[in-house]
Amino acid sequence: MNEVSDIILFFGRFHPLVVHLPIGFLFFAFILEVFARWKKNDTITAAVPLALLLGALSALVACILGYMLSLSGDYEEGALDTHFWFGVITTIIAFLAWLISAGKLKIKALKQGKPYMATLTLIVILLSVTGHYGGNLTHGSDYLTAYMPFGKEKKEDLVAVTSLEEAVVFDHLVNPILQNKCASCHNESKKKGQLSFASKEAILKGGKTGATFVAGDASKSEMIRRVLLDTHDKEFMPPEGKTPLTKEEIAIVEHWIEVAQGDFETKFGAIESNEEIKENAAIMLGLDANSKASAALANVPAPAEKDVKALIDAGFKVRELVAESNLFDVILPTGKIKKENSEELSSKLALLQPLKNNIVWLSVGGNHITDNELKVFKGFENLQLLKLERNPITDKGISSFPELKNLTSLNLFGTEITKSSLTQLDKFPKLKKVYVWNTGITKEDVMAYEAANDTDITVNL
Repeated sequence: MNEVSDIILFFGRFHPLVVHLPIGFLFFAFILEVFARWKKNDTITAAVPLALLLGALSALVACILGYMLSLSGDYEEGALDTHFWFGVITTIIAFLAWLISAGKLKIKALKQGKPYMATLTLIVILLSVTGHYGGNLTHGSDYLTAYMPFGKEKKEDLVAVTSLEEAVVFDHLVNPILQNKCASCHNESKKKGQLSFASKEAILKGGKTGATFVAGDASKSEMIRRVLLDTHDKEFMPPEGKTPLTKEEIAIVEHWIEVAQGDFETKFGAIESNEEIKENAAIMLGLDANSKASAALANVPAPAEKDVKALIDAGFKVRELVAESNLFDVILPTGKIKKENSEELSSKLALLQPLKNNIVWLSVGGNHITDNELKVFKGFENLQLLKLERNPITDKGISSFPELKNLTSLNLFGTEITKSSLTQLDKFPKLKKVYVWNTGITKEDVMAYEAANDTDITVNL
């Protein structure tokens, strides 16, 4: 593919912004015409030509910008052509409708009769179809139908595992990460950088910059390089506005490339893995790290759809760790709650309660959570990873913290705790890691705690 100048792509990226103008103008023209005929109001009718003209002109601009954007090569050609030509046809018919309504075409039958309304109706239909194909390009071909309660194509279910050794590294661990964090921009319809994660074949094919990964060498793998860049780097993935991979997720993908040699069939039990990788993988799969299934996690009922939707509508990011597992990773993005909005914070945190048995990973860092809000975590029996970093939490909050019997990792970075909180860690019987850097806890405090306690907990400074 020939290189396209930056200025062309710069203007092309205004297409998603401009494309909403013709949609609004042309739908408005249709509504005005229908209303004017119903009320027999010539004053309203007089506004229709202007709405049609603005709609047609903005549609023309959208077509030009869309063509510029298409030159990036980031979109599947067949779907792109369909979207483009529907847009062109819509624009032509919009101009035709304007000529009729403005009296430029002196055909009385068209102006007053059914053909004119048929033309406006056709524009509405074409707008809908064009928009549908545009949505497919941006979000994937199943964007509109993915959550339909009927008529869905049955997907092949991922076979659940009861031990870590049985898990296929790619299918059970790596692919869920790629689908949740990468596939929205790298699918069969939208291929940013000409890369798709829609299938194993597409991953092996690579993208514009070459191979997606180098088997056995994560440091030379493009998919790893991109996620480790500074978040402000223009090549950092995923782009701004989307949730980055966690360090645990990056470690899993690196492990697949390095140790499993990027093989799509290798099982976890066939490769050597350190304890940290085992623990991360076990959490993702809802298993104990010793490979025995956790009875509690194995039988968690599905949450009500309305409760999941309520969380998403409130700004939480929710993803299922393994297909059909009913176990979720829930994130409240940093800064979602402002300091002065304590009531909003309480109401948002309360939305977690209906899913308390389904949440395995929870991140609510940087949202002004105080000691008073920590009681909301009572009853989160299956919670294994909790991130509370950069919140004004004190020793008082930790001392009254509800017991979480399955918690294995607790992040208290940037909180206001001191060494007295270390003595409260025993209330979490399965806790393995605590992160306390940038708190009132010193290296000497940690050494004294470890010397005085026979514990498996690793306190990270």
